[in-house]
Formats: sequence, C-alpha cells, structure tokens
Amino acid sequence: SPTRIAQANSTPDAPTATEENSPAVPSDATPVAEICVPQTEMNRPELLREVGDNISAWIGQGQYLLTIKQYPHALTAYARAIALDQNNSEAWIGCSNVLQEMQQYDRAIAAVNQALKINPNSSMTLFTRGLIYKQAERYEEALGDFQKALELNQNWGQFNQANVAINLGSVLWSLDKQDEAIAAFEQATKLNDQFALAWFNLATAFLQKGNTLLQAENSEEAKTNLEKAV
Repeated sequence: SPTRIAQANSTPDAPTATEENSPAVPSDATPVAEICVPQTEMNRPELLREVGDNISAWIGQGQYLLTIKQYPHALTAYARAIALDQNNSEAWIGCSNVLQEMQQYDRAIAAVNQALKINPNSSMTLFTRGLIYKQAERYEEALGDFQKALELNQNWGQFNQANVAINLGSVLWSLDKQDEAIAAFEQATKLNDQFALAWFNLATAFLQKGNTLLQAENSEEAKTNLEKAV
C-alpha cells in the first residue's frame, strides 16, 4: 500500500503533521459541571491523594495520572481543580486531554471550549481543540482551528507554529488538498529546519503526488515531484 502522511501526534506512517468558529456541542451535551466527572469508578482510589483546596496540586495529580493512563483518577483530579476554580483554563485543558485519550471527543471538545471562553485568543488552546477534531476525523473543523491558531500567533504554551503547520498539512492532505498540504509542510520546515517529521512528510507528499501523476500519465510533472522527494 502507498506510504501515508505521518501524524505529528501519532506514530509516523506518511507525510505527517502534530476557531474561529466555536464548534457546536451536541444537543444532548453534558452540563458544564459534569464535563470532567468520570463515568466509571476508580479501580485504585488510593492513587488519588486528598489535597484540599490546593488547585495546583490537583492539576499536578491530573497530569501524573494521565501519564500513567489512570483516566478516571485523572478526571477526578481535574474535576476537583475545576470545582475550586471554574476559570482555571489549565484544568479544563488537562481534562480535555484525558477525555481525548479516552476517545470521548464530544466531551473533550466541551472541556476545551470552556478553556476558550476563558482565553479566547490562546493559540495553544485552539491548537489543542484542533488536535481533538483531527483525531475525531472532523477535518474541516480542525482546519479552522489550526488556521486561527497560526493567525493569532500568541500564547503557545509548550507548542509552537511548526507544530501547527505540520498538523495543518496532514489535515489538508486528508481533505485531498495536496498542494496546500505541501505548502504547509514546507512552512513547518522553514519554521523549524530541524523538524525531522516535517521533512519526512514533505518528502512523502512529493513522492505520493509524483506516483499519482505517473498513474495519470503526466510524466513531466511526476518527474518534478519525484525529484523533490529525494
């Protein structure tokens, strides 16, 4: 089978990538107070330490418990932080990360939307929501978030523009917009010339496009793309 574009937030297997419009939450959306409340019981409740009204400590526990894949525990920790301060965007984003790992995408989006209400101009938060849309294969909505994050270009947190550009490229590729995807991968390499995954995706994109053109008997353009892939 042909090589596929690699995903920046997953294991590479082809050209990869890692709102303006507030995505509609389903009509049966979970009430805000319950978004981060786990729906299954904790099998090891001893992992969760009682830290009272220390919001940072609850968030820290959530981060650790997410790392060790104790998802109901992590949700509980983030829910405790949110109960203490519903305007803590870090807690809402942490909650959304857990729900994304659990593939509960609607709830994950609902959580990150709460963070966006607090910081509507955060590129990091828009990128976070875009990644959820992307994983849920809601590519048009992911595209809108990635483009808006790049347009705002502020409050990146642990991410940067190159991270967004490569994910933008993979979404465009999934939408069969090959030339725009290639441009996004090229942008990622210019933003970070040490970004190996961006170079890999760019080469893969040229290779795939060249092979497609060969099949269409467009030999000259195919040759140009295949040479760029090398």
